[in-house]
Amino acid sequence: QVYQADQSHYAYDCRASIPRLGSVNRSIAKEHLMDEDKAADENNVITANERFYEAFRSGDFAAMETVWSARDDVCVYHPNWPGILGREDVMASWYQVMVLTEPPPVFTRDPTVIIARKTAMVFCTEVLGDTSMTASNVFVREHGAWKLTSHHASPVALNVQHDETSKDRDN
Repeated sequence: QVYQADQSHYAYDCRASIPRLGSVNRSIAKEHLMDEDKAADENNVITANERFYEAFRSGDFAAMETVWSARDDVCVYHPNWPGILGREDVMASWYQVMVLTEPPPVFTRDPTVIIARKTAMVFCTEVLGDTSMTASNVFVREHGAWKLTSHHASPVALNVQHDETSKDRDN
């Protein structure tokens, strides 16, 4: 909408160019904001996951303690170890792995993030030289930050083949 301000100048009424948000436009705007929130949450979870592996690789036990939730209901399943429950025992296990021995040079690839409200899961491959492990890490939102509550790593089974007997059992 254009109106004449005086005889020699024209001004543009910018309010005329702003669309009124109908219910469809509001839904699209809400979905866009939700997508942005989801992307930000996924980035924050990936960052928390990377902090976990950085603490692990560097043997920084103090950093490892801050990555984990303060809750007592946490668990860890180190490869070839029995499951460990409770924050005190979980942290003691990390002390054994990181401080009493040389921490392994573990890196990750192919992280997949699933977020459900205040819980997030990261599924990734841990790479230790020529060895690969599958890992699942569960995080909860705690005081605005993503904190680890569960870590489980297992060797990747390579070249797994089922014979006819095992196929019959699976059906």
